[in-house]
Amino acid sequence: MDKWTRPANRVLVFCVLLALAAGCTTTTKPKVSAESNVYGDVLWPEVSLFYKEPSDALRERCIEFDQASLLQHCDLRLLTLDYELEQLRESNYFAAVKFADSNVDFAIAITQASFLDESAGGIANAALSGATLLLVPFTQEYDIVVEVLILWRGHVIRETSYEFTFAPTTALYTNPEQEKIELAGKITASIIEDIKNNDVLSGQYLADALGASDYTNELVVPERAGEYLRMGETAQGTPFDGVAFSYARPEFQFDEYAVSIYPIRATSWIDYAAVLSEEMKLIRADFETALKAGEWRDVRFAEQREVLVESPRGGSAGIVQTVDLVDLNGDPYIGRIYLMVKEDKIVALSNFVPVTYEQPDSQVFLSTFLGGLVVPVESPFMAKLRQQQREYDRR
Repeated sequence: MDKWTRPANRVLVFCVLLALAAGCTTTTKPKVSAESNVYGDVLWPEVSLFYKEPSDALRERCIEFDQASLLQHCDLRLLTLDYELEQLRESNYFAAVKFADSNVDFAIAITQASFLDESAGGIANAALSGATLLLVPFTQEYDIVVEVLILWRGHVIRETSYEFTFAPTTALYTNPEQEKIELAGKITASIIEDIKNNDVLSGQYLADALGASDYTNELVVPERAGEYLRMGETAQGTPFDGVAFSYARPEFQFDEYAVSIYPIRATSWIDYAAVLSEEMKLIRADFETALKAGEWRDVRFAEQREVLVESPRGGSAGIVQTVDLVDLNGDPYIGRIYLMVKEDKIVALSNFVPVTYEQPDSQVFLSTFLGGLVVPVESPFMAKLRQQQREYDRR
């Protein structure tokens, strides 16, 4: 199912890194928004810019405008997108802006039409400007229509259009590219304003637009599990990333459980042990990648084993992986990674502490946490993707 999912378990490894340094916790529940600055120093993830074919409605409008009068002209031209690309990059809102890169999750597709109605005054202005070799500035007023699609992995999440009047002035000493630069500025400003006002690139908007799981409103977790307190919740990620948060002991903030909940990347999980084993392989691979990148001095894995956690809601079966880590200072840590299945979701919990630390019984935390956990049921979005994959597999 790699065609439509991407491993979310790097979040676990990242939280382990932070926990060993300063803790992977937050103290408040931030608004689920692109404005939360969850992408680092920029507000939004990377996007790729594409051309868009004009809609049938825009084509018909253009034809009707052309045919209405000899003084009316509609131009449905292809944009070069060079200046739009440059201005989106310079806005510093995006982690990166690429051109026609299908490997980028988010895409912005644009088309533009310009409508010119040559009035008597405009014709006179053009004649005077031409007679003076452009010493008299020439101004022409256009009505601009821009159609925009915003997509996530090929799925349209927003379709909108902007209309505005554009009146560039041309004179003898005007940069011939200035008109294109100004128009690109208006287009990119409209796109950015729309994304900002509607929070289009946030996890919550994605969930609503795609019919994906709404963790913000449907996920229920206990505020306390054993001796551990919930330390906040991150903004909902993409439909495949799910959500991540943590629990920590108030008096020992370094002792925490990082929790990730995300969809199972399989069409069936009847054999939950096999599904979880495949997931654990991905997690181990991420740890090994981090080791090769020099993030730890040593990583060793004990034998994976099955585990059963009893809670007020009944038994929860899963698997556990013990990990021995040595950080870059030479300090040893021991960690455990638990994977469970709830509904169509994987619940991943990890805890790493110094080997000399006496930790409370993990079964108490797990039992209390799982006893109070309610995850969203399978979403229409994931159900559709899984059905498509089943049909593909039968070919």
